[in-house]
Amino acid sequence: MSEIEKQVREMIARYVIGQISIDKFWAWLSGCAWDIEDYEDKTAEAITYDAMTLMAEFQHKHRDEASLRAELRKHVLTTVPDKTTSSSVASVWDFFVSSLQPLSPVSRSAAQSG
Repeated sequence: MSEIEKQVREMIARYVIGQISIDKFWAWLSGCAWDIEDYEDKTAEAITYDAMTLMAEFQHKHRDEASLRAELRKHVLTTVPDKTTSSSVASVWDFFVSSLQPLSPVSRSAAQSG
């Protein structure tokens, strides 16, 4: 998994678990989407654009916040960071969330080198 894909998934997880507000997530996501193609990572692009679509649906009241969180959560659940973890969804989610570190900015050059 590239550094930018990891960063996108982590920010989604942070919003889903309530670690950051929807406004902070939207601000971050908007900035990320602006130049996501520069990273040349198709998976990160797809996740980012899907999240943008879900946010647009929420903003236009086609989706409530619970539904938004549920759909975004799927992007975190699709990654099993360690083969030794249980295959159950709850265990994967718990493992991923417990591995989150405190928020720190990732520089563009660090993300591109990953």
